[in-house]
Amino acid sequence: MIDRLVRDFLAHHTAGVLATTRPDGGTRQSVVYFALDGDRLLISTEPGRAKAADVRRTGRASLCVLGGAPPYPSVTLEGSARIRTTGIGPDTAAVWSRIGGYLKQGETA
Repeated sequence: MIDRLVRDFLAHHTAGVLATTRPDGGTRQSVVYFALDGDRLLISTEPGRAKAADVRRTGRASLCVLGGAPPYPSVTLEGSARIRTTGIGPDTAAVWSRIGGYLKQGETA
């Protein structure tokens, strides 16, 4: 369950740093755009990316979202993750709408 204050913070930010675990145990970090769907974070990526391979292998990821003004608040969410390749149209559209700045979190087209 994502706390209301965390939801509000995420609604006002569109990008974060996704951390996954490399095959050698090291950490991989990538800047990603995201959308929130209930208690799920939606992140769009190409299935051939290394971060996608990491998630397929470990089933886990962490996302840190940083505020852009002092005192630079942040939220970090971590937990189970999966790569979906079918039925992703609406979720992909939600992420891309936020990338383009067309919709704020929670709005619908």
